[in-house]
Amino acid sequence: MSEELDPRMEAFFQEAKGREDVYRFRQVLRSVAADVESREAETPVISINRKRIWSGLAIAASVALLVTVGIVQFWQGPDMNELAMTYTEATVSMTRSDGSEQVSPLELAFDEARTLILAGRTDQAIKTIEASEPVAPCEVVRKHWLLGLAYLLDERLDDAKHEIQTVANSGCQDKEAAGRLLKEV
Repeated sequence: MSEELDPRMEAFFQEAKGREDVYRFRQVLRSVAADVESREAETPVISINRKRIWSGLAIAASVALLVTVGIVQFWQGPDMNELAMTYTEATVSMTRSDGSEQVSPLELAFDEARTLILAGRTDQAIKTIEASEPVAPCEVVRKHWLLGLAYLLDERLDDAKHEIQTVANSGCQDKEAAGRLLKEV
């Protein structure tokens, strides 16, 4: 008994055979969807705290900015004019007058030079200091100190270091200040 299939049925079976992959894909898709739906109730949702990320980035940016500013300041070094003015202001007069003695011309010259340095008139201050003729050892050291400060303000760094080193090596009044200034220069 040989049964022949109706040609329409034969065409229908051929078409179904050609769509077999589509049916399999749909079946796999339904299976995966059902599996995911069953897992959603079991799987906890992990939230990402975005505020923590942004605050971390803000902190990192702040640290980077501070480091950059610090490096720039370090490369620039100290401001010589500010150092000279600070140490000149801290320099006290050598006048030891108790009211009965007259102030010596040397002390007047040193006070005038200090005032000129504070006014930023370094050329006149240097001329005034160089014109002075101290006799006592600590007066000579005071001359080196004021010259060093004037040179520092005039941005003659090598000359300033030489004069200030002379003061730092002495045993006179400005020795400690000279030592601190040399470390800063």
